[in-house]
Amino acid sequence: MKLKYKILKIDEKEHSLLVRYYTDIITEDFLANAFDETGKIIKESDGSPKLCRTDTHFNIWETPSPSLEELEKTIISSAPLEWLKLQEKIKNPEIDTSLSSIKHKVGVETEFEPIEIVHSKEMSDEEIEKLIIKLTSEPLNKE
Repeated sequence: MKLKYKILKIDEKEHSLLVRYYTDIITEDFLANAFDETGKIIKESDGSPKLCRTDTHFNIWETPSPSLEELEKTIISSAPLEWLKLQEKIKNPEIDTSLSSIKHKVGVETEFEPIEIVHSKEMSDEEIEKLIIKLTSEPLNKE
């Protein structure tokens, strides 16, 4: 997967950016979501789709404006990476993404008991140190 982004627009009045994410497999045309009455993708003058599912608006809260490196870090860290990976898997005919195991449940009302969520405990530095000492001082169980 080759991740890509394109800055589509900078709005200085709103101090914001519009960014599009895509990959070498999940292309801009694949992500397009603006179509004319014949079903053809509506394109900009540069040939790119007018709208895509991954177009993301960013308000830049910091003023004065952050550096290029800081802005790129925000753009890159906000990429819908897991969603793009899923889209690539869905597009791959060799991967079963049919959800066939649950299709029979569509439209069926099902009663359930809630699942208890166990929250992990945050450990203090002292507790972490003690655990490390304990784990490193115990002999390995060799069977």
